[in-house]
Amino acid sequence: MRKKLALILTMLAMVIGSLSQAQAALASRPASPASGALGWTTIQPRLHDALADPNPVYAYVAGGLHSDTVTPIDTATGLPATPIPVGKDPVALAETPDNTTVYVANDGSGTVTPIDTATNTAGTPIPVGHYPHAIAITPDGKTVYVACYDGTVYPIDTATNTPGTPIEVGSEPAAIAITPDGRTAYVANNVVSGTVTPIDLTTSPPTVGTPIPVGSKPVAIAIAPDGSTVYTANLDSGTVTPITTATGTAGTAIQVGTQPEGIAITPNGNTVYVANYGDNTVTPIAADTGTPGTAINVGSQPEQIAITPDGGTVYVANSGDSTETPIATADNSAGPPVTVPGGGGAITLPPPPIPTAYVVDAGDDTVVPVTTATNTAGNPIQVGKHPVAIALAADGTAYVVNRGSGTVTPITTATGAGTAGPPITVGADPDAIAIAGTTAYVANVGNDTVTPIDTTTNTPGTPITVGDNPDTITITGTTAYVANDDSGTVTPIDTATNTAGTPITVGNDPVAIAISAEGTTAYVADEDSGMVTPITVATNTAGPPITVGGNPDAIAINGTTAYVANKASGTVTPITTATGAGTAGTPIPVGIAPVAIAIGIPTV
Repeated sequence: MRKKLALILTMLAMVIGSLSQAQAALASRPASPASGALGWTTIQPRLHDALADPNPVYAYVAGGLHSDTVTPIDTATGLPATPIPVGKDPVALAETPDNTTVYVANDGSGTVTPIDTATNTAGTPIPVGHYPHAIAITPDGKTVYVACYDGTVYPIDTATNTPGTPIEVGSEPAAIAITPDGRTAYVANNVVSGTVTPIDLTTSPPTVGTPIPVGSKPVAIAIAPDGSTVYTANLDSGTVTPITTATGTAGTAIQVGTQPEGIAITPNGNTVYVANYGDNTVTPIAADTGTPGTAINVGSQPEQIAITPDGGTVYVANSGDSTETPIATADNSAGPPVTVPGGGGAITLPPPPIPTAYVVDAGDDTVVPVTTATNTAGNPIQVGKHPVAIALAADGTAYVVNRGSGTVTPITTATGAGTAGPPITVGADPDAIAIAGTTAYVANVGNDTVTPIDTTTNTPGTPITVGDNPDTITITGTTAYVANDDSGTVTPIDTATNTAGTPITVGNDPVAIAISAEGTTAYVADEDSGMVTPITVATNTAGPPITVGGNPDAIAINGTTAYVANKASGTVTPITTATGAGTAGTPIPVGIAPVAIAIGIPTV
């Protein structure tokens, strides 16, 4: 039986709240961004150009009206790559969480084009409704939701790139955003309705809720990082409406500037910034009180807005004079505008920095923060007895599993190096943790349970009984998979109800789980049998085991390949996951006893 007593290192990545944004509408059809829409994605190493960085980070720029291409821009050099042909009038795009695919909404052709970021090639256009104008992707990357001006939202299965049954919402939906836990989509219905329609994504088919009245012509939506509040920018009302997600009720409208068109929220959730197209200002709003601050003068006709991962700077795209205005959030002062050739209607930001590594030290019951910019260690943070695992919530809080004391210690990382909160009592001998949305799941090997923790209150829920010696847990979509080391099974837990499903037989000693990039298959490494068992997520059924090496102890997935570290063989076995359940390739000799594996992009 494997016992995980090793030192564990986890990187803290800044988390940005989701932003889904659309432009105002003309009387009869949508108006589109003058310079399109864009996002950034990190691609896998490939031969790109003889003189280019082999590991570029691209911004993908959608051309907007009167265009039919998306242009990748190398953010390191600022140089554009070859434009990618898509559909007519591409106006919005979104990237999958694993950064393998960009989905482009083509307003003029009623399609969505998937772009493979590994090759920068467009796939077959996916038919949706009339005038697709906004797009959002679930946090698990399994479904794209496309808002079309014909009053529908089309779901697209990312595993097959096929559209599902359209969801009827309000009139001329112009924006869509999905909560961080992936359970609810909010659609702003522009022009006629003046409403926001909530869609429950946990049901099949998704359930449309009662439209929530907001202001006139809601054209942009942002959701707070903790998922508690939805904010809509109402173009004709000159207001922002906060919606409490727990009750689905709209609060008092907040007066901002003239014709608000863009909205974004700082990563800590403290401030909402609104770009006012009609009076060339940005209005900051204190999220806790809903009080607007002094308007900040920017460039002409600000439309889009984005915030750096550290929350220090707001960037405002001004389409009227082709500039971008930086705003320092510390004092809300605007810096000199930066001219953007070809238009100021789109913004790109570099990937989030990873400022701090948190090292769990089981020897002295502490967690040590390491500043990655300087590679210096900070003061140790005292936690519980014998810490063995750590995970990070969306708000940046680190949760440390203390096996020796049967507790979990929350560390508030926003307070500089980190501050430990009161320990949370869980089960006996907790050994692993995973977080989905606002719930942390802790596997307790001592009493064969999983304890859910509400991360908004740090209170434990009712323990969930699983198999014998659960010491690994992985989450995809609304299912947590728990590997039961001594019973040779994996227990699926429905995270929507926190109930355990029927155990899935996988082998003798399951010790590691990884989920395929598209979220459709869980791969379970069985240490005793030298096998990896694929589990179909949709049905929770096990497929034929795949033979790898001796004592497979760890597994990680990169695109369509799973890599399995075989401790007894000194090899890594690649499994091609694209071929159905998976096909094992030739083992790769690596050393004496490989026990862990991670996949990343090397820095050149």
